[in-house]
Amino acid sequence: MIPLIDVDQLRTFIAIAETGSFTKAAEVVNKTQSAVSMQMKRLEERIDRPIFARDGRASKLTEDGSRLLDYGCGWGTFLEHLRERGYHNAVGYDPYSASEALRDPACLQPESFEYIVLQDVVEHVEDARVLFSELNTYLKPGGCILVGTPTADHISLSDYVSHWTQLHAPYHLHIYTQAALEKLGAEIDWSVVKVFDRPYYDTKHPGLNAWAVNKYQWFNDGTLDACFDVVPPEQLHRSIRFMAMAYFGYWLKRKTGEKALLFQKPRHLDDSRRARGRGAAN
Repeated sequence: MIPLIDVDQLRTFIAIAETGSFTKAAEVVNKTQSAVSMQMKRLEERIDRPIFARDGRASKLTEDGSRLLDYGCGWGTFLEHLRERGYHNAVGYDPYSASEALRDPACLQPESFEYIVLQDVVEHVEDARVLFSELNTYLKPGGCILVGTPTADHISLSDYVSHWTQLHAPYHLHIYTQAALEKLGAEIDWSVVKVFDRPYYDTKHPGLNAWAVNKYQWFNDGTLDACFDVVPPEQLHRSIRFMAMAYFGYWLKRKTGEKALLFQKPRHLDDSRRARGRGAAN
């Protein structure tokens, strides 16, 4: 069986990486320190690599514990966010980036990354199958890749105004269903670990959720480009609808059609063959 990484273990892993301490991380995730230590021990056993190293009283990520590639990283904003929080071994690549350093493909080496982030990329490429196959060569056995993209499952062309951001013509070439993405992953033996049905910008922070972003766009021309224009604060404050959504939009969960699929590459080729054999038997 392909060993899947537990989401609760990943949450604890992030807490330790951000706080630099097993004790502080235990408070963040509301667990005992011994439970946190046991979780990390099991996680290290699953990926067969050390994740944290002791540095005095602090716990720092090892090189194996933080190899991450942000493919299609744009200006590198997410990379900066990671490095500010202790992820110093994260790299990015984007052939269309304004940064020359991020256009350098030298970082793309075979089986070099434990994690790959592919956010808002697959809808822009002509052939997702080719892209997935390429990324599979960069991913270490047992590694994970997060594919975030608009999906066609909840997008209606009869109500295209509500989905301008997701359609984003003419820049989005293809919009796949969740089933199509899972099929593309299965072709190269990736298994689905988890599916997130909220976009990354749908948070509990006031003003930063899917509904608030949607209402903000309508202050301009309704398209995605409107998010780069500054709306005067007094105009926002006069809008009862925007203010309501800014504070309560997260709990009113807007169906955007955007999803993120967490795939895992098999640690051994035999794992995927056995998994397919069981599926065929069932």
